[in-house]
Amino acid sequence: MMTDHSLKETPLAHWHREHGARMTEFGGWEMPLFYPAGILKEHLRTRAWAGLFDVSHMGRLAFRGQRTLDFLRFALSNDAAALVAGQAPAGGQSQYTLIPREDGSALDDAFLYRFESGEYLLVVNAANASADAAHLQALAGGFGVEIEDRTAATAMFALQGPASWEVLRVLAPTLSHAMPGRNRSLTLTLLQTECVVSRTGYTGEPIGFEIFLPADRAEAIWTRLIEVGRPLGLGPIGLGARDTLRLEASLPLFGQEGGTDPDGRPMPILAVPSSRFGVSRSDAGRDFVGRAALVRQAAAVQALRDGGKPDLSVLPRRVRPLAVLDPGVARHGDTVLAGDEAVGRITSGSVAPYWNWAALGQEENAPPPVENPLSAEAWEEQDSAAETGKRPVALAYVDVNLVEGLPPEILSRGRRLRAKWVSRHGRGDVPPFFRPVLPTA
Repeated sequence: MMTDHSLKETPLAHWHREHGARMTEFGGWEMPLFYPAGILKEHLRTRAWAGLFDVSHMGRLAFRGQRTLDFLRFALSNDAAALVAGQAPAGGQSQYTLIPREDGSALDDAFLYRFESGEYLLVVNAANASADAAHLQALAGGFGVEIEDRTAATAMFALQGPASWEVLRVLAPTLSHAMPGRNRSLTLTLLQTECVVSRTGYTGEPIGFEIFLPADRAEAIWTRLIEVGRPLGLGPIGLGARDTLRLEASLPLFGQEGGTDPDGRPMPILAVPSSRFGVSRSDAGRDFVGRAALVRQAAAVQALRDGGKPDLSVLPRRVRPLAVLDPGVARHGDTVLAGDEAVGRITSGSVAPYWNWAALGQEENAPPPVENPLSAEAWEEQDSAAETGKRPVALAYVDVNLVEGLPPEILSRGRRLRAKWVSRHGRGDVPPFFRPVLPTA
């Protein structure tokens, strides 16, 4: 396969090509889009067993200086002071956050980790990493803080799915700790290499981890994870399934749900519902970039929840999940209609496969079983279509003052597709399985 030498590569680029990955450009990097099994099977594998993702393209920024905490509390929307770190079993901690602008929009969304050592690491989106670093560096000087880009020196994996903890335990048989809680991290030795393992991820899975490790050990540890995990159903997963998994979980993709809207206008941070987890205003004495604008946005969100009239100059639209009822797929930029009036645009849309638990002897709307009734080996051999289904799912950026009784439609490629507002496309609050939430007619 021809490669574009202007693109950056992760330490696993050779492995991906050797194992038949379809490579694509993403955020200035050459990354695996999918492997021979294809996107739909990779999605289903992650939901039923486990998937291993190379996410080494994500930017990783470390900080040095006595006032690092003061700087992070000023530059980021969430309060870094809430993160505590200690030795195992307490371990490190992490939080979702945003890099806000003064107008209340975001330069990027990110995850801030405080490891057991007390060190902070900020993980940002690959496409925005250079702009993020420049913006943060401009602020850091006033605090005497230095920023170190560790993207090239390190690698990052995401191990996601019901069997992911068991995969880790096979590779680290002396692991004596209980599974860390959400957003907690531990320092583990994998193949004689010190790694940080955090219970975080971008798939909606109740059980999933991200692994930080030295770049020069990436291929050895990746290969061994695949080997020991294969009997447990583990397989490599590309960016295509990563996108359908996050969309099924209604998780935002910055640049589509965040930053600017489909018409190129700044999107208020709190127009994305999940952003509320990344904004802290509990410390009235903490000043941070964009605080005044976010206070106004929070008031508008509260007015909306109370059934009042929000300030439309502050929060004109918000992101909502949308189920497509007709055959067809909503795409980014498609118009959302209420009657004949355009009320917004699709920000993300795709087809998401799901496991048909009823066909497997489980009640359709009940939580999935604690024990997986499926065998990965049998599934690969039989591939029974009766066990799975597919449905088009979407997120849309739409007017906050919609008339709720008016059913939405999506104008896509000259067709009007019937749709329905839903609260979510799936739920991950009943470990160990993520469960699809299917729309009723």
